[in-house]
Amino acid sequence: MSPSPALKSPFLVRWMGVLAAVAALTAVQALFLPRWPRAQVLPSSSLQASLAAAGLDPQPLLTLPPVRGYEKSLSPILGWRLAGGSELRLVHGNVRQRKSFQAAFLARDRRELTLRDRQLDVPIPGSAVGLIQAKPGFQTCLVPDLSLQSGMAITADSLSLASDRRVASRLDTIKGLLGLQPTRSFDCVLVSLRSGTSTRPGTKLWRDVLNIVSASLNKPPRS
Repeated sequence: MSPSPALKSPFLVRWMGVLAAVAALTAVQALFLPRWPRAQVLPSSSLQASLAAAGLDPQPLLTLPPVRGYEKSLSPILGWRLAGGSELRLVHGNVRQRKSFQAAFLARDRRELTLRDRQLDVPIPGSAVGLIQAKPGFQTCLVPDLSLQSGMAITADSLSLASDRRVASRLDTIKGLLGLQPTRSFDCVLVSLRSGTSTRPGTKLWRDVLNIVSASLNKPPRS
């Protein structure tokens, strides 16, 4: 026999009060003690297997240590030397502020990632070409849960627009409203391909690497 509405009502009122208290506490916490950005460790083994399956003969480079601070967080930086001598570096980055959500901010102070003299949308839209440690290379950032075409960008404006396209699950939305996790996440996977010579890596190799990384890291893309 189900409880009467009179018995349900006090319970509902108490439950709503608890939710309101939790929301208020988490709002205060977010204001005065905001969570630090948190980067996710990338799946090194599966990425290497995917690169190997594509015939790129990946030889692991020394994994560089993670970075965690108030404004940004970087996962351990993975690297491989590919067939032909090019070097691939991958790192997941998460930043606190929308204005900092750009490849240059993620790569700042990391010479292995810093792209100098860059030209945007070369050789394909959403990526850039320049010099990495005095060698020509390509760079872009891939926003999780998006297709390669809609989630690849370099600048703060374009990466923020890509982030806006992400659709949170119903559970994530509820958690965000309750303050259990951030309602927005400015994170992406920074992909850098540096030539081993003075010649720029081939456009085909760059496209192949992006397709492999996107397929390995993302869920089925949403449009």
